[in-house]
Amino acid sequence: MERSLNDRISVAQEYVEISIQSNAGMGEGDYTWFLKSMEWRDKAMLDNLIWLATDVYPTEKFIVWAHNDHIRKAQSEVMGSPYPVKLMGEMLPDEWKKYSYVLGLYAAGGKTSDNSGKTHDVLPLEPGSVESIISAAGSPYTFIDLRYRNNERGNSWMFEPRYSYSWGMIPESLVPRDQYDGILLLDDVNPPQYIRSSSSKTAE
Repeated sequence: MERSLNDRISVAQEYVEISIQSNAGMGEGDYTWFLKSMEWRDKAMLDNLIWLATDVYPTEKFIVWAHNDHIRKAQSEVMGSPYPVKLMGEMLPDEWKKYSYVLGLYAAGGKTSDNSGKTHDVLPLEPGSVESIISAAGSPYTFIDLRYRNNERGNSWMFEPRYSYSWGMIPESLVPRDQYDGILLLDDVNPPQYIRSSSSKTAE
């Protein structure tokens, strides 16, 4: 409870003003404050993660479930990303990175949805992209380990800049092994079934 209250105080004292500046800036096409808001948010996420790992579950293993952008090990190096800044995964101390396993989640087809709940088709795979290479396995879901692989024939794509889609629809370029310890590709994905309140249904 104390931790939660302190988080609320930090949001009120720091994040609210950043968020206001972010919204105002985006209305004018300036995303400087929006990127600052992303960094602030992910720093708060990192602080909470370290607190959970050290104070609440110091002897436990646990899974952190988040969007690829937030968990990547070098997000600021991704070309084409709408968030070209350091986020939670990149902020993680090196000592902690040794004990973590970062798993990227990708789709080869189906439908996805954005933060507003709008549904989009997963775009057709580009030849030579991360998704197209892994989908060649022909499985409904395929896991590829990157962490314990060497740069050799058949694995070179892991160590080179490769095209991929964020959210299944935003093109970007990254070196897979610099970002993830492994990748899980789902052949077909579906958007979540949102729980709507009666007021939101009426508004629609």
